[in-house]
Amino acid sequence: ASSPDEAALCYGARHFGFSFLSRASQALSVRLDNGATVRVTVLALLKFSSSRKRSSVVVRYEDSDMEWGGTRLKTVLYTKGADSVILPRLRASVQRAPDTLKCIEALKEMAEDGL
Repeated sequence: ASSPDEAALCYGARHFGFSFLSRASQALSVRLDNGATVRVTVLALLKFSSSRKRSSVVVRYEDSDMEWGGTRLKTVLYTKGADSVILPRLRASVQRAPDTLKCIEALKEMAEDGL
């Protein structure tokens, strides 16, 4: 991990049964909590900058489709950054969603605890 935030994310992933297996120049392999291995291809990386106040990565991987039992190729954007930068960029309906509100409450509690 290149920062304390990333170290915390890696620790949390390990706690829930996910483990990092290997990294190549544009790909990595991860073992999921069910024992399956997924190869993730990194398509683009936007490093943290003081103007963006966040970092992002675009990845592609095969995902199991529970509806029809096969797999499908998924392309996903993951972003990490300050909640004050991320939350305003969410769609209004997502900002009011129960999971988002629970997350905001947890962030407030952690801030009060100095985390």
